[in-house]
Amino acid sequence: MNTSRRVMIKLFAPLALIPSFISSAKVIDASANQPDQHNNDTPPARASFAANLLADQKSIKIECFGDSTMWGSIPHNTTTMDPANPSASLQKALDLIFPGLVKVKNSAIPGTTLKLLLTGRDSGPGTYEERLMKSDALIIYCNHCLNDCNSYESDESQYRQNLIEFVRLTRQYGKIPILVTPSIISPVGDGKEFMMKRMPAFIKTMKDVASHMNVDLVDNYYYSYKTSRMTPASKINGDGVHLNSEAYQNAGWNMAIPLVLANTLNNPYDLCGLSNSTFKDNLTLSRAIWSVDSRFGSVLTADSNDSLQHIYFPVILDNPTDHTRLAIGGFNGEAGGTGEITYFGERNDHRYSGRIDYKKDVEITYDKLFEPSACKLSAGFHIIGVEASAEEGGKNFNFAGVQLIPSAVI
Repeated sequence: MNTSRRVMIKLFAPLALIPSFISSAKVIDASANQPDQHNNDTPPARASFAANLLADQKSIKIECFGDSTMWGSIPHNTTTMDPANPSASLQKALDLIFPGLVKVKNSAIPGTTLKLLLTGRDSGPGTYEERLMKSDALIIYCNHCLNDCNSYESDESQYRQNLIEFVRLTRQYGKIPILVTPSIISPVGDGKEFMMKRMPAFIKTMKDVASHMNVDLVDNYYYSYKTSRMTPASKINGDGVHLNSEAYQNAGWNMAIPLVLANTLNNPYDLCGLSNSTFKDNLTLSRAIWSVDSRFGSVLTADSNDSLQHIYFPVILDNPTDHTRLAIGGFNGEAGGTGEITYFGERNDHRYSGRIDYKKDVEITYDKLFEPSACKLSAGFHIIGVEASAEEGGKNFNFAGVQLIPSAVI
């Protein structure tokens, strides 16, 4: 297992909060790495600091602030929370790669803005600074943007100042800020045309502040925009603003990007293997990583056991799989068994699933690609997996990485 390697690493008004990681007993150290903005000698800690804690098996806490799209308001029923809200989905993703190490708290409040959060007028427990003083989170996510550009409460300049103050306060209290752009909206239902046209300038402001202040940013706007090439925007935001369950999952899963070492695949034939990914497995019987003569260079192998064994492999897609398929690399041979493809730990997901037959009657083919039976993945973060047990085919199973391959254009 290579997770020990250090990681280089509504409109009900939207509000966004994201997981808060605290490295128990390590948060004080994190604080030491979060200098005041006036100290130019030491750069402020970024998410890579927390990522390395996780790679070293240290626990952290995350807190997510934001509007209804961080809280998880269901389209047309915005006072009800979707179980797949971004914070919950972030929790699931991180549990697969760092089991038991992360606790995510959803502190988002529907209908709020960043200015309301800072001043404590969002119906929360005090000002943002007062909440920080009581928070044990190491990482603070914030997706406030949609209501900021919709309410006319602040213009682009004021929004910039609010973002700067958010970052300053977060670091002042020894925490790591991560900014999250909103997913795309549509000029239908709760989505207003003027809001849709104002939002890009606010997103650019968020990106400018993140760059200027050396802050991690999760660009859900970018990934949802790219996904809209395959999935119409109306299928991403059910009422023009609030997301459908799968889009909420995508937004939450993407929030794991700053904390998980995952390679980005852009074009057909791009691939990534074991050497540049924080993969996770629970293999126990004959586990080994071999150097092999294949496009991936190395392969993780094991023999099936009575208990279920699995491999989880994170990857980022820059484009949806409307023109490509994501194949799994490995080898097959006489000792091969079978394996089930998983998607975020689940079998038979309509987005990505299938069965792998590692059996070959004669010799071994080390450079082999196995295609899924279902592949309709959005742009953004994914955890691809393989699981096997003696009851379900037995014998050897393996995993070398993933590669995009061309598919017929429909």
